[in-house]
Amino acid sequence: MDKLDAYALVFQMKANGADFYRGLSGKVENPGMKSILKELEEMEEEHLTYISGKIAEIRAKYPELSDEMASETDIYQQQVDKMSIEKYFHDENLGKYFILRLAYFIEADFLDFYSQSFRKYTGESKQVFEELIEMEHKRVKWMKGMIDKEIGEKGLSPDLYSVEEI
Repeated sequence: MDKLDAYALVFQMKANGADFYRGLSGKVENPGMKSILKELEEMEEEHLTYISGKIAEIRAKYPELSDEMASETDIYQQQVDKMSIEKYFHDENLGKYFILRLAYFIEADFLDFYSQSFRKYTGESKQVFEELIEMEHKRVKWMKGMIDKEIGEKGLSPDLYSVEEI
């Protein structure tokens, strides 16, 4: 995998993420849940803007490269299926918490993917994944903080609802 392939793969994954959060937002009525989904969508859009810039830099330097994009598995829907989150969409107390938890585990999956790719690849691709690991750590930490805040505000039991620090 070269550097462009690495960015193209991640671009597609993040585009799926923005679409996913936008679609989930259309399924919920709770304003707090809609707000957090919008924030998550915007975070994915920020990643897309950054990655698009990196792809443009590479294409400007090497205009002969293919425009073909990599494909990947949709980890977003896999996490929704695994967590059965849709049953919480109408729960005022747990809905926002479960959306944050879903996003946390999706980002943890990305972090794991980036870490595995970092160990697997060499050269410029390795550098791409190292950079993405750093970005993803910040997002996971932010989400952990949001989950802890939600637990505190809703009076949920930290023993039952907290997530481990990654």
